Amino acid sequence: MLVRKMEALEKLFHSLANKNRLRILRLLAEGHSPMTFTQLKNTLDLNPNTLSFHLEVLKDSGLVSNSLRKTSSGYSYYEATEKGRRYLNP
Repeated sequence: MLVRKMEALEKLFHSLANKNRLRILRLLAEGHSPMTFTQLKNTLDLNPNTLSFHLEVLKDSGLVSNSLRKTSSGYSYYEATEKGRRYLNP
């Protein structure tokens, strides 16, 4: 049990130890509505591959979630989870 907790903490700290991931998380946590990948890319001026990588790390640690909205374009929307908001605003 202690090993699992340590692994979870390691994953969390790894997720928060990158300035681009912190920028993504802050933008999503401070926003009032979820954002699409394209909105994030344009706002943060990040390469799509870089953004995709960082979003996966944040999702894997439970700080960000995404959902596919039923729109004609089928966009995936990203938002900070309660856990993600809590770590930015303790």
